[in-house]
Amino acid sequence: MFAVANSNIGMDDFYKLIILYICMIVARFIAISLFMGVLPSLGYGLTWKDVYVLTYGGLRGAIGLSFSLIVYNDTEYSDKLRDIVLFDMAGNVILTLLINGTTTGFFVKLVRMTSTSKVKEKMFLEFIRKLID
Repeated sequence: MFAVANSNIGMDDFYKLIILYICMIVARFIAISLFMGVLPSLGYGLTWKDVYVLTYGGLRGAIGLSFSLIVYNDTEYSDKLRDIVLFDMAGNVILTLLINGTTTGFFVKLVRMTSTSKVKEKMFLEFIRKLID
């Protein structure tokens, strides 16, 4: 269906792309979670809600896509490797933009990060009042 003549990308690579996409999200969650204990000492405290949103909403693509284009243009690598590296990275960029990019707002509302407490609201209004005066 998606096969292109003389391409090294097959249908099984599409399935592997989905698995790679899920692995990237899991790896991002683990990496952020590991630093939860260290970040408060640096002045950046995180809640689990923050970790979930950072994991889900973190866009990945520009640097990885740049590196995959470098590999793709390097003729010292085999054609198959170059095609797969570019396909996997471009595929992950597209999946991230289509899935994560379009649903992050819903996800933030789902974990209830958009609501503010009465105390925060009062502090904000007091800040604005002092700023105006």
